[in-house]
Amino acid sequence: WVVELVNHVVFADPTNVEARELQADALEQLGYQSESATFRNAYLTGAHELRYGHPPRNDAMKRGYLTSMTIDQLLDAMAVRVRAEDLSGRTVTAHLRFGGEHPWAGDWTLVLSNRALSSVAGLHDVPDVTVTTDRSVLVDLSSNSLTIDEAIGAGRATTVGDRSALTELFDHLDV
Repeated sequence: WVVELVNHVVFADPTNVEARELQADALEQLGYQSESATFRNAYLTGAHELRYGHPPRNDAMKRGYLTSMTIDQLLDAMAVRVRAEDLSGRTVTAHLRFGGEHPWAGDWTLVLSNRALSSVAGLHDVPDVTVTTDRSVLVDLSSNSLTIDEAIGAGRATTVGDRSALTELFDHLDV
């Protein structure tokens, strides 16, 4: 009950140190009394964040496993990171052509429609833009260590068609 009541105070005034400490103490006690590891961790993490703030926010997808993913897995991982609220009414079709050896190569169609990003193997429909690059650029785009404009500027990707369509595809990914 204390956690619930003080939660309203903390949300109304996040700078109220006394309320934050009281809520952290109550959460800590709930954590110590919990038999379930899931609840214990949730309570103790809440207490820790009230006292010391949130952990630092890191860019999404900066992990070593990206280099082991196939192109379709990378495109799927990017699709779940699309900030749908930024893309109302926008529709883009792009052909992505990756050089190299299978499964790290191939042609893909990427479609942004209805605030969702989808991909399919092969070249389908009439594209707004065609990009020729290699899989390493897609890995760098996925890890937010490279923008599409930087890739093109560095000669790591070439385009035919509406280059601004790529901005719609790759510049609306959440971290």
